[in-house]
Amino acid sequence: MSYNKVIGMGRLTRDPDVRTIPSGTPVCEFGLAMDSGWGDNKKTCFIDVTVWGKQAEFVGKYFKKGAGIHLEGRLDFDTWEDKNGGGKRSKHRITAERVTFPVGAGRGGAESGAEHGSSGAAMNTAPSNWNSQQEIDEIPF
Repeated sequence: MSYNKVIGMGRLTRDPDVRTIPSGTPVCEFGLAMDSGWGDNKKTCFIDVTVWGKQAEFVGKYFKKGAGIHLEGRLDFDTWEDKNGGGKRSKHRITAERVTFPVGAGRGGAESGAEHGSSGAAMNTAPSNWNSQQEIDEIPF
């Protein structure tokens, strides 16, 4: 039995590269930086992300280098032969299946309630006065 699910939030390390493959399907690739820890223990993980279809168009239209992004998908492992005779190469990559603005992000974030689900057109309306920090402060433990 296995389960392959990645949920992450970070910032784009480069502008999204959107192109269309011969079948007509859009594909978008970008780099993602995700932090963990804090202070002297803070570490940053850099990983490439691929998005397909309507999600690819969404990322290309609304995200740029430095923008925050929230995604869900799966972890993939790519292998290939180095063109310069350097042998076999490999790396992990995230194939995102759902991409949204992070909570509190400007255009389309929690304030406006816009969300772009895997169907390509999902909308979720959060109350305009919703404050995630307020909810966290109210937790009794």
